[in-house]
Amino acid sequence: TVRLGPGDLILLFTDGLVERRDQPVDRGLERLRRAIVADEPDAVCRSAMHHMVGSGPPADDVAVLALQVVPGDRRADGSSETSGPGAHEGRWRAWQAFPADLDDVASARRFAIDAVRDWAVDTDVVSLLVTELATNAVQHSKTSYSIQIEWDPPVVRIEVTDEGPGTPVRVVPSLDGSHGRGLFLVEALADRWGVRPQPRGKTIWLELSRG
Repeated sequence: TVRLGPGDLILLFTDGLVERRDQPVDRGLERLRRAIVADEPDAVCRSAMHHMVGSGPPADDVAVLALQVVPGDRRADGSSETSGPGAHEGRWRAWQAFPADLDDVASARRFAIDAVRDWAVDTDVVSLLVTELATNAVQHSKTSYSIQIEWDPPVVRIEVTDEGPGTPVRVVPSLDGSHGRGLFLVEALADRWGVRPQPRGKTIWLELSRG
């Protein structure tokens, strides 16, 4: 059993991140160790994907998940460090990185649904919005991307960050088209949303209030 304290971060990943046919696993683990520096969890995920996978589709299935204990939230053993009404509903955050592969959009959707399942928000809306934003990240940025989900009662905040250039523009999709729906749906379904430039790439964020 490993107990995590406030500020501690744990990085979980599948073996596809470190295994290569032309190198032993130990060498892959060492490469990952050198690539990771102390930072925000979403940056840790992006760094792992950037150094270990690059911008193209991976040779094997890859999933990276960073979890951090936020000061003032629940401890890793389930007890609460907060007090007062609603103290059992402390803030929680989860991050996961995904490769630039449309086949992995389903994994992004499952990650989001699992994260919000107990948070009294509409999982169908979360599933739809994350699917659209993840698909946009793959199709337009053609880079790996990360998803951050934060529960700060009564609001769920979702951020999708990629390393692609440019700023997305909302368009009204055609009735018979399958493209251009992402930001249109975000604006229609989210309570608040926006785009935040990054030193390399951008973050699209949205907020949903508990229904």
